Amino acid sequence: MDTQFGTFDLGTYNGLMTVEDADDLAKADDNGTSLRDRFLFEAGRIFRAHNMYSRFGVVLLHKHFPCTADQRVIEWNGQYDGEDALIAQAIPFADDGSAFATAWQASDEAFRPLSYSTDPVARELSKGEVPTAFLNEYAALIRRYGVERLFGLGIIERELFQKVRVSETPLEYTDDETLSNVTLLRKLEGLKHRTSETSWRFHPSLESATDCATTCRTECWNVAPPEKGHHMEHYAHHIVRPD
Repeated sequence: MDTQFGTFDLGTYNGLMTVEDADDLAKADDNGTSLRDRFLFEAGRIFRAHNMYSRFGVVLLHKHFPCTADQRVIEWNGQYDGEDALIAQAIPFADDGSAFATAWQASDEAFRPLSYSTDPVARELSKGEVPTAFLNEYAALIRRYGVERLFGLGIIERELFQKVRVSETPLEYTDDETLSNVTLLRKLEGLKHRTSETSWRFHPSLESATDCATTCRTECWNVAPPEKGHHMEHYAHHIVRPD
């Protein structure tokens, strides 16, 4: 049966792993090659074969905060201490089209949405038909690797990311007081060795997971607290791990 986009399931979202557990599993080594690199190598071929590499990428499935039945994790563009930022929070969800899905988990015969956005760049990428053959092949790859709870489908690009300078990367902070994630543009110096990649986009002509990881955008978070909350990171969506 063909794979389609499904509906949100609260148990599926709240059953996601923490980012630390997901990252450890993704980096599991088999004869010198991580599960993540092996999966990305094959996934990249599928995304390129169906010309989906410019719209979608691979996401590391994880949750930061639980949702209640009437909530979804929704991100929006805003200001944080006077800076342009992406802000994400579990808030009441109105199914009016203002927020749209940007990350999905392969579940049975559907990709179920996990998180949502109002970002205009991501919205444009969400428009248009998605080939059923692409969804079928990617879902089959996920099942073959047995990584339904680890890797999913996502829209990666955001308006904020297009403002990144050569020396910068989007860094995500978790504000524990408001239970929200805040992404700002910062330098990654001194933090990269403590980060973990959580999303990947594919170059149209590259053939290796290693090449992909150096060219695709990823997100990260850092659990070493700055002045408020926990410091977190993104560019290729890297997650900063505690020392």
